[in-house]
Amino acid sequence: DASLKGKRVCSAEGSTAYEALERKSFGALYKDDFEGTERDRDLLTVPNQLDCLVRLQLGEVDAVVTDNALAAGQAAQDPAV
Repeated sequence: DASLKGKRVCSAEGSTAYEALERKSFGALYKDDFEGTERDRDLLTVPNQLDCLVRLQLGEVDAVVTDNALAAGQAAQDPAV
């Protein structure tokens, strides 16, 4: 949604969330560590969602886009996020 505008966002490569962000970014900033193509040059994709949690904890991204079940699991691991 619009709350992603200007945010550094992380998502797992090939995930439903990643595909949704490719269709509509809502102004999110991306960096693709795998491809680095012009279309997704700022999209941060990682092999799995736990890597996104680590990037968020390290301050390398501002937000993680994932599905509700995975988000709940990540929040259980680190309530600060």
